[in-house]
Amino acid sequence: YPVRATFISALDGAVTAQGASAGLGTEMDQAVFHGMRARAGTILVGAATARHEGYGPATVLPALSHLRTSTSPAPLWIVSRALRRTDIDHVSKAQQAATRDAGQMSLVVPESCAAPEHRTYAKENGVDVRVVSGGIDELLPGAIELARSENGGEINCEGGPHLLEALLRAGLLDELVLSMSPHLHFPSGVHLLPNPEGADTHPWQRRLRVVSAFSSDDGGLYTRWIVDHND
Repeated sequence: YPVRATFISALDGAVTAQGASAGLGTEMDQAVFHGMRARAGTILVGAATARHEGYGPATVLPALSHLRTSTSPAPLWIVSRALRRTDIDHVSKAQQAATRDAGQMSLVVPESCAAPEHRTYAKENGVDVRVVSGGIDELLPGAIELARSENGGEINCEGGPHLLEALLRAGLLDELVLSMSPHLHFPSGVHLLPNPEGADTHPWQRRLRVVSAFSSDDGGLYTRWIVDHND
């Protein structure tokens, strides 16, 4: 089963408009997004994106329930380099506001960055924490291995750009489902592969091969790419 990322970007590669991805959205992109979510065994999202975009437990549109082998939505795992009270509070509030048919929601953190007092705080607030052995470098490989062993099926990354970059850099991403919004915004937002000023970055490249593409009446272009792991 592949590890897939589902993203939308403007023509210049920006993945946010006025601070959020919703500003780029089209009806067809929403259809693609919900279709990929319905197929997933696990949904991954970065902690900053989860907070900023107001992520809660996943749901599946009734019209897409036939895409699932399970009767419940895919669990949503928020991946974070450290266990923080802000993320625990976010998950706790999101779970309280969720509908009864929503899926599970968990925080996934490296063992070396999961302070005992924060694990206790999470337990007291009913927040599930999955701890991956090792440090930050082991977080993503460990999270993917854990997701495959516990949930099976496809793994769908829904954001954000830093998580996408980390998956590509580590050679862990198999597919990219990319919607290209028919908009340009100025000033543009965060881009598909962020390059923070002053960051200690090491150049890398990945070759991707387009396997399907189509346009729709809303003006967008919808593509699916396979990552060449032999590059």
